[in-house]
Amino acid sequence: MKKNFLGIDIGLANCGYAFTKGTPDNPIIVDSGVISTTSEDALEYRMQQIYLTMKQKIEIHKPVKMTLERLF
Repeated sequence: MKKNFLGIDIGLANCGYAFTKGTPDNPIIVDSGVISTTSEDALEYRMQQIYLTMKQKIEIHKPVKMTLERLF
C-alpha cells in the first residue's frame, strides 16, 4: 500500500522538508523545499512562518508518518 511520508531537517534559519509517496523501499519525492527565515526578524515571526508553511503543506499531502532529523 502506498502512503505519504514527511521528513523534516529542523532549523530556524533554514528548515528543510520532503514529502514522499510510495513505500519505504521505493519512495517518490512529491514535494520538497526549504523554509528560510532571517535573524533580523523576531523569533515569533520566524516560528510562525515555519508553522504556517508546514501546516499548509501537511494539509495538501496528508502524510501518515513523519521523521525528524536527530540533533547531536
